[in-house]
Amino acid sequence: MTTTTSPSRTRALRALRVELRLHRETVAGTVAFSVIALLAAGLLTDILIWVAPLWAALLWYRLGREDGEQAADLRAGLSLSRADALRGRAALVVLISLVLTVVTAVGTGIADAVDMDGATSLVVLGGTAEGPIAPVPLALPIEALTIGLQLTVTGLIVGKECTTRRPSAWMWPLSLISYGGAVLLTSLLAMAGGFLVIQLMPLTELPFEQGIRLFGLAQIVLLAILLVLALQLLRRRVRVWAGALDAGGEVSRG
Repeated sequence: MTTTTSPSRTRALRALRVELRLHRETVAGTVAFSVIALLAAGLLTDILIWVAPLWAALLWYRLGREDGEQAADLRAGLSLSRADALRGRAALVVLISLVLTVVTAVGTGIADAVDMDGATSLVVLGGTAEGPIAPVPLALPIEALTIGLQLTVTGLIVGKECTTRRPSAWMWPLSLISYGGAVLLTSLLAMAGGFLVIQLMPLTELPFEQGIRLFGLAQIVLLAILLVLALQLLRRRVRVWAGALDAGGEVSRG
């Protein structure tokens, strides 16, 4: 049985390939930065690991600013509309963000494994005098899912302004503020959850370590659900933005 690819998916894949070509320097820079950050996490310091999410938070703005007349001519030559370009760019942002999210989580694990001085986690899990509220094997997926959720929320806030028009300069601080707000919100929720578990643990008959492990697993499930929902919402918003461009309702470029 032969599998055929729908025309819309074919155009989406073509748009993604064009975006990869147009932004190859940014993609190459991301790969190089990721390698350097991982090596530094194991040999020197984990500070570069925490630049990765900031790099990802600025992707919507950076890719929008890189768009120019040459890019428009290339897309026109391939019969790709601005709506196709928007879909392709959104897919590229998600792919690069995924890479940087994994790099952050893995780099943190490397730094913790070699017991680097100053190795910290921006995802506050709560804890006791004996250690973190979640064991390290669970802390890493929790961290990755949390960062992914934070970056998706950032995209929901700044994505439209950075894709339907050429983003103005003020969008880069707004991107960082949006990401910072998402970090603060998820950290407060995680702290509240950790505090609640510590208060409830004496009321259960579970050993402390087992209770903490169950709490970590529950965090993973909850974060995974929230991330899937946020990605679905972002996907729907991208369709709305692209639909407005297809209908000729785009906002004029500034």
